[in-house]
Amino acid sequence: MKVFIHFFFSLLFCACAGLHATTPGSYVGAGAGYSVAGSEEGARKMENGGPAGRAFLGYNFNHYLGIETNYTSIYKTKYAVTDYEHQDKFTLENKINALSLVAKGYLPVPMSRTLNVYGLMGAAQIYSSISTKFTYMDFLKESNKGFVPTAGVGATYEVSPRFTTGLEVSGFGEKKGDYNHFGVPQTTLTTLNLAYKF
Repeated sequence: MKVFIHFFFSLLFCACAGLHATTPGSYVGAGAGYSVAGSEEGARKMENGGPAGRAFLGYNFNHYLGIETNYTSIYKTKYAVTDYEHQDKFTLENKINALSLVAKGYLPVPMSRTLNVYGLMGAAQIYSSISTKFTYMDFLKESNKGFVPTAGVGATYEVSPRFTTGLEVSGFGEKKGDYNHFGVPQTTLTTLNLAYKF
């Protein structure tokens, strides 16, 4: 997360280079890719990650600065939990969705009018749906939500005056659990995006 934040502020300083980056105006788009969730305390992760996606809507104030809101769906991650007191083994499934609001800073790539790199930083409302199974039977379901920081980096390529495609890597911070509730693990998401500019 610290790497994303440092990169974001570096973009803001480099924006004074005098080159034109992205096109001002509004845009809408979607992305598909791969997500990886972190570890849960007291549990063993059974899967490394899986498919994920997002939809987004944004507005660029000028060539260098914009704002974006997006809804992200993270792959349902499975964990193995062992109750050592009773020697019982449980399976925990955690499905995470996030609604984010981020600021974006763009940096043009020298010698290219169609390629830009950017950083984003903001906050996300995390929604976590947890299902715990014992011998294939659901015996505990709970939901959790909270605000966490989010940041990322990416690159866009202008396919035409209206369409852009891009690759983005972003992450969400964790929300720690307590004695009565599971937390929400830190997650990382890589997506290939397609956007339409109005």
